Amino acid sequence: SPATGLALVEAGRMLAQSAPVLETPPAIPVAYAVVDRELAKNACIQERGDPEKIGDEVPRRWLAAFGGDEVTTSSESGRRELAAWITGHPLFARVIVNRVWGWHFGRGIVASANDFGARGEPPTHPELLDRLAVAFVSDGFRIKSLHRLVMHTDAYQRASATPVEEDPDNRWLAHFSRRRLEAEELRDSLLMVSGRIDLSFAEAHPFPSEETWKFTQHRPFNAVYETNRRSAFLMVQRQQRHPFLALFDGADPNASTPVRPTTTVPTQALYFMNDSFFHEQAAALATRLTEIADDELRTTHVFQSLFQRNPTDAERNRVHRVLSAYQVDAKGQWAAICRILLSSNEFLTVE
Repeated sequence: SPATGLALVEAGRMLAQSAPVLETPPAIPVAYAVVDRELAKNACIQERGDPEKIGDEVPRRWLAAFGGDEVTTSSESGRRELAAWITGHPLFARVIVNRVWGWHFGRGIVASANDFGARGEPPTHPELLDRLAVAFVSDGFRIKSLHRLVMHTDAYQRASATPVEEDPDNRWLAHFSRRRLEAEELRDSLLMVSGRIDLSFAEAHPFPSEETWKFTQHRPFNAVYETNRRSAFLMVQRQQRHPFLALFDGADPNASTPVRPTTTVPTQALYFMNDSFFHEQAAALATRLTEIADDELRTTHVFQSLFQRNPTDAERNRVHRVLSAYQVDAKGQWAAICRILLSSNEFLTVE
């Protein structure tokens, strides 16, 4: 609504003006960055893209559709003003809260998350979108607080259920839509249940020394650094995707990915059968289970750890049959059971 939009604009401008500026930037050994020219100036149109055909000079300014405000200082590039214009516009908050909502529910309030224009889909719950946007701006653009707000809603806490006939796509949020864990969530969950996750903050990746750099367009730098830290700290490259993130539909670093696809392909099943990282987590979980007194308690513990529930009688019988048929030591038996349970649909899916 116009009133909500004006409120968002005013709140965004106030926060942008009061944003703290680092007096001393952190020391970074090597980094690629963009810096202003010694003398910032307006650019000229290159007619038909030809640098030899210079056209009219274009002043640095905000998009004409949003007011076209020009840069007030002639000595700066205008990046600071551009940031203030973007964060001060009401679409900024709406787009972010829609992305967060879509991440939790599998579908945004505006389904076309990359298109809020006339060709995009209208919001299913416009008042909810405005309410979340106002709360997000009022709380200082804090993403964690926004996640907490969404996860405390009745809609998020509803159980999964069979879609109702009147709303087969669950656009009106009558129940929670089941979804598979995303790549980072799956990896972190494996590390968490195995007890091997490193919750410390990561430092620099072990890149080769700068003196050895001889990378070219045809011989680019490629590497995969193994770590037990959270997936947020994995190195992501544009020219070569991380093999785990690529396998389980991680975001393409070369494009905007408002909604990740969910594929089911044979290589995902082969991962659970053959990958050393997955087998290591299953073995670590099995080692912890063998410290428990007997098989009945172990069965209860592993189901509670992985599925947050007790096993049924039928599931207990299946575990017992595996233990009886698999003639190896206790750690080997429970490692096999852990591999089965960790690759199950119940572990991979958020209900």
